[in-house]
Amino acid sequence: MVLGTGGAARAIIEAVGRAGPGELVVVSRDQARARLAAGLATMARAGDAAEVEAMDVVVNATPIGMAGGPAPTGLPLDVRLLHAGQTVVDIVYNPR
Repeated sequence: MVLGTGGAARAIIEAVGRAGPGELVVVSRDQARARLAAGLATMARAGDAAEVEAMDVVVNATPIGMAGGPAPTGLPLDVRLLHAGQTVVDIVYNPR
């Protein structure tokens, strides 16, 4: 699952798509943007954050937590749905 549809998220979607996962779910507040970003990988589709329980890998590529971005209190999913065994990655790169 990739959360977000900005430039970094689209790069991740395209790269993961080339790696050939079974499924890739793209989540955004804007479903039209999620569908557009999902079009970068053949096995990708727009989805809902509630699907996170079924995911092996979750990538937060939203601006939440970035310098100048939204406050970390506005998380893009219910963290109570995350569970042991999942790999969760956040790509905040500013601040370092």
